[in-house]
Amino acid sequence: MIKYFKDAQAELNSCIENVLWSKPVTVDGQIRTKHGVCEGVEYDDFEILNIIVRSDIHSIDYHDGKALFMSLNVKAEIEVACSYFDEKNSAWDAEEQDYLYKACGHIIEKHEIAFLAKVVCEIENERIGRKTIKPLLQRRLVLDRATLKDRFPLDLSAMSKFYEHLACKCGHYITVNLIDYEEDKTVTERGMGAETAHHVAYEDFCPNCGRKFKISGAIYEYPSGCFNYKDINTEWDAKN
Repeated sequence: MIKYFKDAQAELNSCIENVLWSKPVTVDGQIRTKHGVCEGVEYDDFEILNIIVRSDIHSIDYHDGKALFMSLNVKAEIEVACSYFDEKNSAWDAEEQDYLYKACGHIIEKHEIAFLAKVVCEIENERIGRKTIKPLLQRRLVLDRATLKDRFPLDLSAMSKFYEHLACKCGHYITVNLIDYEEDKTVTERGMGAETAHHVAYEDFCPNCGRKFKISGAIYEYPSGCFNYKDINTEWDAKN
């Protein structure tokens, strides 16, 4: 049974990940007590960047050589980019009783949720065939202080972020902020000021199946602070 699970683990994790991507989500940045909100900020918007699923066998419920029924312990790490009204850095007009300028703050949060998943695997010629997976989750995922593992402010000045979204063969989705991996940059003067080429290089492994990938190329900023275009190449290892 362990062998069956190991052979199918990457695919099972990807199937659970796809379920999580399709779930409605609430991200709550505030701490509440019976007396009301005591800490934190209310988010105006958010974007899920990454989901990484890890699992192991909780129990083998049934196995007869034709089908395998089991329960999995699942942990999912979910990375979220959140935005909120930043009152401290906004400008208030006392005469007009209104804001001259409303600043927007940005935060990255990392959450972890744990749950069980029921799995039915058909066995064909001693190999795992069709799989049915049912994660035991509420209809809506709630990411709050109970699931929060880390949080930090995100600097959005000029070109401080550029997300590249990748899809591995195993079904796992990967989001990388390429500006974090800038190796060099070149500046060329043009009609509307400087054009900056951010030369990036990044390599890593898919956290789900272990396939290696490399990203290289450049992201062009022109005029200053504005994305112009990208020339990015992604190479995947031939594994699997």
